[in-house]
Amino acid sequence: MSALSVNSPFLIFTDRDGQPLEDGYIYIGTAGLPAEANPQSVYWDAALTIPASQPIRTLGGYPVRSGSPAAVYVDATDYSVAIKNKNSTLVFQSLNATQRINFSLIAGTVPLNQGGTGATTQAGALLNLGALASDTTALSGAYTVLTADRGKVFNSTGTWTLSLTAAATLGDGFAFGVVNVGVGTITIDPNGGETIDGAATLLLAAGQSCFIVCSGTEFRSVGLSSSGGGATGGGSNKIFFENDQTVTNDYTITSGKNAMTAGPVTINSGITVTVPSGSTWTVV
Repeated sequence: MSALSVNSPFLIFTDRDGQPLEDGYIYIGTAGLPAEANPQSVYWDAALTIPASQPIRTLGGYPVRSGSPAAVYVDATDYSVAIKNKNSTLVFQSLNATQRINFSLIAGTVPLNQGGTGATTQAGALLNLGALASDTTALSGAYTVLTADRGKVFNSTGTWTLSLTAAATLGDGFAFGVVNVGVGTITIDPNGGETIDGAATLLLAAGQSCFIVCSGTEFRSVGLSSSGGGATGGGSNKIFFENDQTVTNDYTITSGKNAMTAGPVTINSGITVTVPSGSTWTVV
């Protein structure tokens, strides 16, 4: 008398927490390509006569047909697969059914909306994912920061305005960098009545740089560098702080901060320097 092993007749899928995938989605596609975007014909029977619509849903981890666990068949020697949970979060993806996905072996790219990076190199992946300082772009005239500029650093020259798209559009966590590598002044101007560091605009003088971070409702500068500097003493200590002698653009001192300028200084006709309540501007 020979023993017969008892096995489950149906494949079971699990969620990220290891529990059976409940009310999930199964996508079957052409081998070597993301399954959701490149579906291939799937069937409920081995004779390939009963087509199955995609995505195939799951119940208790099992593929289901009319509420009951079922087997799934494809007319191919290989296929790709993508599994998502009920929240449409990617749980697993493989471009080939015989092995788990290995991005280093893939010729081509996996789109961002398929759980990939849309790139075949680390630099390209960081750029597509919007990693901070993943790309530098030269600017020399008026420009509006867009959602596609996430993570970029703008090396800027001249005197002009860098406008910001509405904070709600850019979204919480959106960030980019600005470096004034020229001799002019870059005015960073949020959309409408939105603010940056609590003020209507932020001016970057020659040599200044910072990162700008969006909260979804306003903007803040991070790491704003000083435009001062100059000669050094016997060691690395800075001795001199230099500033221009003429104010050529409107400027608002940051609320809650004081400012100091080495005089004499001239404010051009039509130019306004705004000192918020509680702040002071001292010319020495």
